[in-house]
Amino acid sequence: MLVASVFLLIIFRQNPTLVITTVAGCLVVVTIYLTFTTVGNVSETFE
Repeated sequence: MLVASVFLLIIFRQNPTLVITTVAGCLVVVTIYLTFTTVGNVSETFE
């Protein structure tokens, strides 16, 4: 994890926009994944 943080810091100094879009993309993917799993669990409970 520490290595990843250092790596991100190095990239961030060279290209901040790339890091921001990457982090935003990861957050969107995680949010969509969580939403789908929650909806899946809810629909299973209602049946």
